[in-house]
Amino acid sequence: VRATVGALEDNVAASDDLADLKEKVRHGIQALGSRVSRFGESEAARLDQAEQRNAELKAQLSTMESQVETLESALAQQRTLALKDALTEVHSRGALAALVDEEVARHNREDAPLSYAIWDIDHFKRINDEHGHPAGDSVLHQVAQILEQYTRASDFVARLGGEEFVILLPNTPSVV
Repeated sequence: VRATVGALEDNVAASDDLADLKEKVRHGIQALGSRVSRFGESEAARLDQAEQRNAELKAQLSTMESQVETLESALAQQRTLALKDALTEVHSRGALAALVDEEVARHNREDAPLSYAIWDIDHFKRINDEHGHPAGDSVLHQVAQILEQYTRASDFVARLGGEEFVILLPNTPSVV
């Protein structure tokens, strides 16, 4: 465009013949119009491409957001599973380990009493051997539910492993 305008200026400065100048200006204006038109078409195509890419990126973002929601939900479920013992439905050993750290820190910070009780089902192997593992699983589940039923809301019942359970008793002095 600058070159065409520059050529028009040169033609005006150098021209003595009005008809020749008119023809050169008409030709220059046509060239400018053609270039502006091609530029407009190029910009429109570029804008269309940008809008198409933007739509693709929005679709990708929406898909990724949906995947993030799905993964967050799965992670929350996995956290719950990691913190709950699947068989007994009480807290897991991992959940107990995390809470023990918190409660010991609180005990040290506030000098609050903290106690725990460990429960072990005597002769549990005999239940499994004589009545089968489904019966043993039922006993474990029932014991866990009884422990939960007879503890305070502030207490923490967890399956330590096998037939062992722990009850963490915050704000409870030990009795020996």
